[in-house]
Amino acid sequence: MNSNPEIQRGIRFRPPARGFTLAEVILSMGIIASVSIPMVALLALGLENMRESKGDFMKARIEKHLSSMVTQANWGETNLLKDFDSMEWEYDGQGTPIEDRGDVDPIYVARVGIDAPAPGAPPEGLLMPGSTTPSREMKRVTITISDRPGLENPFSASGGLTEFSFIATRNDRR
Repeated sequence: MNSNPEIQRGIRFRPPARGFTLAEVILSMGIIASVSIPMVALLALGLENMRESKGDFMKARIEKHLSSMVTQANWGETNLLKDFDSMEWEYDGQGTPIEDRGDVDPIYVARVGIDAPAPGAPPEGLLMPGSTTPSREMKRVTITISDRPGLENPFSASGGLTEFSFIATRNDRR
């Protein structure tokens, strides 16, 4: 005869269950949810930051293209850079100038501005800090880039504008 009292009374002995209790499952799901929901939100934020970073990179590429064009220009052939003033260029999404519009829609539009001299300054000179005489060999250049080319005036938009300024020096004299 069997010496186990439970078997003697007619109750079958069961081995312990091999699973999780309902409380353990709910607790683990709560932990997973509290970690995964913020991760999804951070993913969306990261994608937005990546898009903005790409736009900043393209604008810097456009600025480099235009600033090199202006700084390498022959001032005698460009009417002392006045020919560049208010000129606009269109660029695609890779920051490449659009020569023939064709089927390509511009993503960026850029305008070069050659600043007018300050009041009281000679018409063709730029007065540098610490100097008493204006230099006719330097011009302040502003490049404005808009990422809203579809507007009637993309440079009057409240956002999407980036400006770069630098001083161009005349280098075509020998």
